[in-house]
Amino acid sequence: MYARNLYSLADRLLSMNTPFADAEAIVLIDATIESLLRTALEQRPRFGRGSGADSELHLGGLFTAVSRAYGTAGTPSISAAPALFANELEILRIHEVRNTIQHQSIPPAKDEVRVQVDAAQRNIRSLVKALFGLDWEHISISNLFDDPIFRSLFTRSEKALREGRVEDAVYSIIACFEAARFLEQHRIWGSLISWAKGSAHEESVLKDPKHQAIVGYVSTLHDEVEVLKLRLDYKEYRAYAQIGFGVISPAWEVLAAFGRTDEEMCAHWKKALSGNFAQFKEKGALTPEVATDLTNWVTFAQRFTSDAILRWQEFWRPGWGEGDKSAAQRWSATS
Repeated sequence: MYARNLYSLADRLLSMNTPFADAEAIVLIDATIESLLRTALEQRPRFGRGSGADSELHLGGLFTAVSRAYGTAGTPSISAAPALFANELEILRIHEVRNTIQHQSIPPAKDEVRVQVDAAQRNIRSLVKALFGLDWEHISISNLFDDPIFRSLFTRSEKALREGRVEDAVYSIIACFEAARFLEQHRIWGSLISWAKGSAHEESVLKDPKHQAIVGYVSTLHDEVEVLKLRLDYKEYRAYAQIGFGVISPAWEVLAAFGRTDEEMCAHWKKALSGNFAQFKEKGALTPEVATDLTNWVTFAQRFTSDAILRWQEFWRPGWGEGDKSAAQRWSATS
């Protein structure tokens, strides 16, 4: 999972499309490969920690140690099955580019970045499949989520995106974020700002047309404060919410989050966003340009959502009427 997180961060940097971010991404991709190899050695005690192999600093030596460890264990060695395992020369080339960045402060050219990213994607998939019997794409950051509902909705979005069902991916990730947001707001009580907003909407206040502007301002201000209370990057939240302009808001929406199955929550958002999506469809289907834009948005929204959920669960606090955790669990974040 550590390697998966490193690569996710590299992906995020690549999306910035700047020389500095590209250079950082290559360094993280190299670290991803090294992390995978060291993790593989840990699964072979004779060759892992304490054997001397894990102290090898050069990536080539580490690659050889993994080849020897897995070959000895009965698995085809790397040298004997390069197509199954990985391309050592490509991996070493990535490491050379990383060294040039880290030790000589020379950023790679854009064409070189693309070549190395493509090579890394091929080899990381091969390494994970050969060493751990897993599909790289199926290793999800949602495995770190404490809440099974959030995990289920997040992986549902990932699966839909892999299968090209971009609309379903959109509804699933929105359902995931909105459910998590609702529960987090339930747990950050204390300011009573929502009660204050309710007071501003009393019938006696609303009847007076002179109060309409100030009531509208109070409502808008309340929503803005809710975003900040959630400890979200404001610009990223707006980029997320823009897809459901006029529908998605930081206001509470109990029915969208509580007491529903995955199917019901996704269906809720599909219906709620139908008007927003209708303008981008021809004969009931998304135009190719919009499908591409939505794919990029989902990739962003998945990272945005996972960042938020992991941040929120780092320090847990019970909401009103919610069962308390043990003292050890409740205060573990502070120790």
